[in-house]
Amino acid sequence: MTNRLQHGWDDESAVRILESIRKASNPGARLLVLEGVVPPGDTPHMMKMVDLTMLGMLPGRERTEPESRTLLERAGFTLDRVVPTSTVFSIVEASVSWEAPPQMLLAIARAEPHDRTVEEPIRRKRALITGASRGIGAAIAQALAARGDVVAVHYRTDPEAAVNLVAALPGEGHVALRADLTRPEEIPGLVEGAVSALGGVDILVNNAAVFTPHPIATTSYENWRSDWRRTFEANLFAAADLTWQVTRHLLDRDEGPAGARVMMVGSRGAFRGEPVSPAYGASKAALHSLTQSLAVTLAPYGIAVTAVAPGFTRTEMAARLLDDDEQGPAIRAQSPFDRVAEPHEIAAAVAWLTSAEAEWASGAVLDLNGASYLR
Repeated sequence: MTNRLQHGWDDESAVRILESIRKASNPGARLLVLEGVVPPGDTPHMMKMVDLTMLGMLPGRERTEPESRTLLERAGFTLDRVVPTSTVFSIVEASVSWEAPPQMLLAIARAEPHDRTVEEPIRRKRALITGASRGIGAAIAQALAARGDVVAVHYRTDPEAAVNLVAALPGEGHVALRADLTRPEEIPGLVEGAVSALGGVDILVNNAAVFTPHPIATTSYENWRSDWRRTFEANLFAAADLTWQVTRHLLDRDEGPAGARVMMVGSRGAFRGEPVSPAYGASKAALHSLTQSLAVTLAPYGIAVTAVAPGFTRTEMAARLLDDDEQGPAIRAQSPFDRVAEPHEIAAAVAWLTSAEAEWASGAVLDLNGASYLR
């Protein structure tokens, strides 16, 4: 587990983040704290060489040894020792060619054992799910609420469906929020509304998407251009903007970002193509790439980012095709199971990938297509 304390945070903020690192770690986990300039090189290799499980950095200003000791003890760590970095790099066999500044210190600390005999209240996770008034989004809302999460159900055009879903979800505190995600100026308000209504956001599920047929041979140039732009605005840019807004909330909140989850609902079409709606397939391929880029970027903060790539799923929007005497059998025959997915099957995977146990899946794009497309 790697956690980096953002440059410039004061001692109070550093203590809060260190506390979140400790609470998210196993009892007795070892923490490496670097003071001052971050060295170049293979940090994971260095951690492995000295058998460390966590990395924390406290840049922003030079701290004396007593200051470092006090900071760590306030966060619940028992300090083993503080040594010059030059000594540490000799310990790890100097895996990087770098001369450490003389004022830079390295502290090796151990997390205080957590008293498991003391019953602690379990805080409900708070989830914002886009496009959640029906279909896969509604099934995800039901799955997360069933495990005890409190949910913000986003919708754009169907307030009745969203309100009815909120009323039917198990538990209390759920809310319906409207926003047009193709309008970037509405996205900050959506996140602020979720934070205000739920008391914060721990899980973001980017599910909302549009699918507009625009086969190249029969679509006018004007419609071709507008369909591509609208599809990318809804399917990719909105997800990127929402993730930025939620990440900013996570980094700025007192409890810190560790343990948060971001989920992208992609598509099988990203891999096999979408002949009738090429912008849809391209937008989902880009969404998968965004998932993996953010997984690397956000891992140091304890935020896991994953995606699912469903194949054809039985939803209200798909009913017309599935009920067609010719197209329905052909679509079901794409899978050797001779059927399509049910929304609750996609939701079950999302529920696990957004759980505390699924951190190590970060960066994964999980195929959910009943063996209809193998890669």
